[in-house]
Amino acid sequence: MIRVPTLLSSLCFCVLLSGCCKKKEDSGQKGSVAAASASAVPKETPSGDVTLQRKPFQVGAKRVVEESGELNLQLKMGPRDSTISEKESNRRTEEILAVDGDKITKLKVTYEAYSKESSKEDRARKAPDLLSGKTFLIEV
Repeated sequence: MIRVPTLLSSLCFCVLLSGCCKKKEDSGQKGSVAAASASAVPKETPSGDVTLQRKPFQVGAKRVVEESGELNLQLKMGPRDSTISEKESNRRTEEILAVDGDKITKLKVTYEAYSKESSKEDRARKAPDLLSGKTFLIEV
């Protein structure tokens, strides 16, 4: 049987973890793969309206993405205090292998580095690095 405080703290942890990532990208492109290769170029029309035109995706285009996230959580449940922290980071290279119009149909993702560390109540734990050096092909 799961105690209600444990269930609530787990739920809060999952909700906070899902929204606490920061992204940093090396190439001058911002956003997701779709937004990166098809970045918008503002263009003013004669009526004064601004329209955005996307550049088409290019086969062979690469970008390096660095993501990192950190979560620090302090829970107070009656007389008990609990501290949870988690850090996760990865560096990967994404290369477009095939496109169909304005959609990416095949993408190669190579993880160069990955790390995840967590601690609960001053007990640190480092997750095994299962992604570094791995390459994945994603096809739609």
